[in-house]
Parts: sequence; C-alpha cells; structure tokens
Amino acid sequence: MSGGTEQRAPLIPLQQALTRTLRMVTMLAVAISLLTVLTSGFFLMRGYARHNLELVAKQTAYTVEAAVVFNDATAALEAARPIVASEGVAALSIRRGDGSELAHWQKPDDNGRGLLGKLIFPNPVSASIAVDGQRVGEVQVSGNANGLGSYLAASLLGALICIAVAWFGTQSIATRLRRTMVEPLQAIAAVASSVRNDRMLDKRAPGASIAEMDMLSSNFNALLDELQQWHQQLDTTHQALLHRASFDPLSGLPNRATFIDRVREAMKAAQRAEDRFAILFLDGDKFKAINDTFGHAAGDRVIAEVAARLSPILRVGDIAARMGGDEFAILVQHLEEPDNIATVAGRINSAMASDFNITESDQVHISVSIGTAIYPEDGQDVESLIRCADQRMYLAKNAKAASGDDRKD
Repeated sequence: MSGGTEQRAPLIPLQQALTRTLRMVTMLAVAISLLTVLTSGFFLMRGYARHNLELVAKQTAYTVEAAVVFNDATAALEAARPIVASEGVAALSIRRGDGSELAHWQKPDDNGRGLLGKLIFPNPVSASIAVDGQRVGEVQVSGNANGLGSYLAASLLGALICIAVAWFGTQSIATRLRRTMVEPLQAIAAVASSVRNDRMLDKRAPGASIAEMDMLSSNFNALLDELQQWHQQLDTTHQALLHRASFDPLSGLPNRATFIDRVREAMKAAQRAEDRFAILFLDGDKFKAINDTFGHAAGDRVIAEVAARLSPILRVGDIAARMGGDEFAILVQHLEEPDNIATVAGRINSAMASDFNITESDQVHISVSIGTAIYPEDGQDVESLIRCADQRMYLAKNAKAASGDDRKD
C-alpha cells in the first residue's frame, strides 16, 4: 500500500495465462507419467537381468563341476564359455573351494561395468559348486548393463518424443482455445472499448462456437441494442428540447435568444473580416385589431403566414427570427453598402403587399414598420444595435401613424 492506494500486479493477457497453465499441467502430467514408466521399467528390467544372471551362474556351476574337481582351468573355461557368452554377462570367475581363482573370463571390449553397470549390478551373482553335497568351489558372474543401457537410451528417446508431442499438442490446444475463447472475449473487449471511447453504439460482437461464449456475445449485443435505442431516444429528446429552446413553435423561426446569439457570431466574423451587417426590426401595424376582431387563433395564423413570407426573400446566410408578439427581426450579413438595406426593406414590404386570409371569407391587408441598424456605424455591441433598430422601428411606426398611412393598434 502506498498513499492509501493498493498497487495492482501487472496484468497478464488471457491467452498467455491459459497457454502457460496448459503447458504447466501438460508437462507435469507427462513428466509424472514418464517418470513412473521409466522407474517401473528400470526396476523390472533390473530384476529380470539379476534373475537371469542367477540362472546363468547355477548352470555354469553345474557345467564346470568336473573341471573344478580335477583343477583344470582350461576345461572349465571351455565348458563355461558357451553359457556366459550371452549378452547379459560381463565377467566370470571360477573359484576353488579354498576361495582361490581357478579361471577367469572377461567379455572382450566390455564396457558394461561402467557407472551404469555398477549401479545396476553392484555385486556379482554367486553359485556354489558341490559334489555329493560337499562344496568344492564357487562361480561368480558379473552382469553386463549394455542391454539395460540400450533400454534406458530408447526410453529417454521415447520420453523426448512424448515431450515434443505433448508440446505441439499443447500448442494446438492453445490455438484452439485462442480461437474459441480468447478471440471472442477480445472481440467483446474491442467493441466495449469502441463504445466507451468513440461512442460507436452500432458495433456488435461476433458469435462464438462455444455455447457459453456465444450466449455472452448475444447478451452483450442485446445490451448494446438497448443502449443504442436509449441513446437514440435521448438524442431525439435532446434535439427536440434544443429546437424548442432555440425556435419559436408558432412561426418555426429562431426565437429571440437564438437571434441574439447569431448576431454575436456575425459581429465576431465582421470584426475579423472588417465587414458590415445589418439588423432589421419589424412590427405589424394591425395585429391587435386582428386579435380583437377575429380572435387569437386568426392572429396566430397571420404570424405564421408572415414568417412564411419572410423566409423566401432571405439570402443564404441571412436569418429571420420572431422576437415576441408581432415583432420580427432579420439579420442581413455581408452588407456591401448601407443603402442596400433599403432594397431589403423593399422586398419585405413587397412580400406583405398581398392580403392575408384570416378565415375562408375574410381577408386583411397588413403592413409592417421597419427599423434598421448597421454594424459598426450604429453600435459596437449587440445590445446597442438591437436598441437602435428597435427605436427606429418605433419611429417609423409613429411616423406612419402621424401621416395617416396606417392606424396604430
């Protein structure tokens, strides 16, 4: 523990952990099996070889009995040679009754009495030579370990082959485990990482050949389906709330807050490019009379129709907004000359020239009063520009009322 936080051990990939565990278990099982087989075989062969030496010693004692009695070493060796010439005998010693050696035979070029021979046959096998129940001599036979050495060499070679087969078998099983278990888990982890880091909710984990792994992938994909559906619903709700917060529901135009944000953006762009833009404030001249005469539903239809007539006359990049009530505003960007604003105002008046259908049988003529403000001449900030345009709009409305062109509501 350091600073109250437990330090985690290094993480090991699943494939490496499975392969390592599989190798350890396989090698341990192979080693135990080989050790058991080799040890059992060794002691079995050793017991068999010693029993064989005992038979050779007894047969040799019986064969050389007469030669020992007559103290004839040559006859004793000639009688014993056919018996002891077998592969399992390394040396033969024929002794008299007093223990002295009568004859000795050593297998030519024998190396069976090396370390392995001494380990397997530490002492020679003895058989007494007796005549009429009286001991007249003794035969000592030393074993040859060449046969057991060949067996051990073959056993070790077989063990190495078994280890090699087990190793390649382990690799084959590890490869299968990687395909059936590790790769599906890696695919799920990759999809989870994409979802978490990149929000790629359309990613899905592939199926697997193992039932449990396939069930895990299916459940994981089902969870992603629910998460994607929930995210889409949340995004739809967010977009609806964002639209509701940014646009006027009656006219479909941006609302006052959105219009002010757009003016701020236009001001920053104009400052960088040393450009001009203008805002126009519009106020209906007969809206109150329409509400009083035909009702608020008719007034709402007129507001929606005004918005529909304003949109087609805008250039790309220009914005119309409803500021509230019967007030509208237009942002005209990239104004080359201040006089061009009069052209825009003329298009607005032309759009309002035709009568508005209030009901199926009633129509009214509606005009609008327009106030303008140009950046940077009429204001260096948003509030100043809006205030200037609003004041000029009311001046235009009052002038229109004073001249009798229209009645003030």
